[in-house]
Amino acid sequence: MRTSKCNKKASRRRFLGGLATAVLGATLPFVRSAAAFATKGLFSLRQGLAARIKGPIIARGESNYEEWRRSMVWQMRKPNRYPELIVRPTSVNEVSEAIGYARRAGLKIAAKSGGHHQWANFLRDEGMLLDMWNFRGLAVDPDRGTAHVGPSLWGYQFDHELARHGYAFPVARAPTVPLGGYLLGGGIGINWDNWGGPSCFSVLGAEVVTADGNLLSVSPERHQDLYWALRGGGNGFPGVVTRFNLKLYPRPGFIATSTYSFPASYLEEVADWVVDLAEGGLQKAGVIMVLATDPSAAINAPPAETLLCTVRVDVFADSETEARGILSQVTRHPMARKAAQRSEFQPTDLETMFVGRPGKKRSFGLERHSVDNIWTDTPKDALINIRESLLEAPSRRSRVVVVVKDHQNPLPDAAFSVKASAYIGIFMVWDNAAEDAAILAWLRKNSTAMQPFASGHYINEVDVQGNPQKIRRSFSPEAWQRLRAVRKKYDPNGVFHDFFGLANG
Repeated sequence: MRTSKCNKKASRRRFLGGLATAVLGATLPFVRSAAAFATKGLFSLRQGLAARIKGPIIARGESNYEEWRRSMVWQMRKPNRYPELIVRPTSVNEVSEAIGYARRAGLKIAAKSGGHHQWANFLRDEGMLLDMWNFRGLAVDPDRGTAHVGPSLWGYQFDHELARHGYAFPVARAPTVPLGGYLLGGGIGINWDNWGGPSCFSVLGAEVVTADGNLLSVSPERHQDLYWALRGGGNGFPGVVTRFNLKLYPRPGFIATSTYSFPASYLEEVADWVVDLAEGGLQKAGVIMVLATDPSAAINAPPAETLLCTVRVDVFADSETEARGILSQVTRHPMARKAAQRSEFQPTDLETMFVGRPGKKRSFGLERHSVDNIWTDTPKDALINIRESLLEAPSRRSRVVVVVKDHQNPLPDAAFSVKASAYIGIFMVWDNAAEDAAILAWLRKNSTAMQPFASGHYINEVDVQGNPQKIRRSFSPEAWQRLRAVRKKYDPNGVFHDFFGLANG
């Protein structure tokens, strides 16, 4: 096996590395204030932990605690939740030591890889937050087509290194999303439906520290029940992953995109079209539909005139000739000719899909964000039901994203267990904290309006704070019961926090 490291010297890598430092607090100083923590009655245990862990230990009440706490969340909207301890281990042994400390002290544990979850469910009151920032290792085995990766490695960094070996992986479209929580929750990313389905299905195994502090090697042959839960169990998974083993895919020889924009009044026709594209055997392609305000529209333009329905077809082909052949099926369709705006067969690459074209402004997620979603077999009906409400969205940067897929193949045996023909996500983006209440109220109103069409939810992007019952509907009934049993087996005393909004069980 040949081990390689991500090149961080190119300009974009420097920018992203600097962003990580600013957002995630990678180099924040810390002061071990014994007096502040002694009031909790845990002073001696904290001293013992500090002797075993080289990484920072930040206790609630210390002078820089709030700076650290806020740095745990990638976006500007910071929940008012306060763990007693924030611990950033530097090794697997330190993870085990921290878990043992928490178990003895009666502190529940939550873990995070990058803090990119839009609802920051990892940030919990009381207990310990394990910040896995230091686990960003990457080892590619090009002969076997596999890779070992740390949970805090960014998808963009992973893809950049895979390019050197001629491989790819269905990482998240946002470049700074780390692999840990993304994979645990399922992973709906770039070209996912053609590269093995949700990314969790490409997890070959993992190293996991469980509630008793032991390191387990998890695979289809070893600890099969924990391996089952690893693939899609979300942040209710009963352990801390320190390394994943992933299956890789041959890198496309040529990538191209065609984009078509329509007035929102064409919604019904466009929705039928994208479903036809997905179900019509369009090979090596991904189809996305977005309802959003035209970014070039005047700020005072009426919403009814600026809401666009845009279809994007990405083709991941072996050659330019093959890509043209695939996209020609889209170009010839009558709906393509009805588009008010269209941009056909634009060559691109995976790096551009992450970072954007040179000179084009790209947001890296420092605004305020929220999201909710459904899986559905009737996407057109769900969209029609909220179309008028979209015209009244409190933020012009809000959007509804629809991902359609070929859902004929059965799902593998995994915790990820909800099957449908389309994913619909409502994404809200805004800047002003004074708008929080109005934004969240609008999101939840429209999420409720889509529930009659829902067959389930995607656990990584569900608003469990608004309605914790959606957690159960992120799994099949059988998978939910099985997941609860796995959790009880590996964490009988509830050392790890349960899903947000649920009691440990």
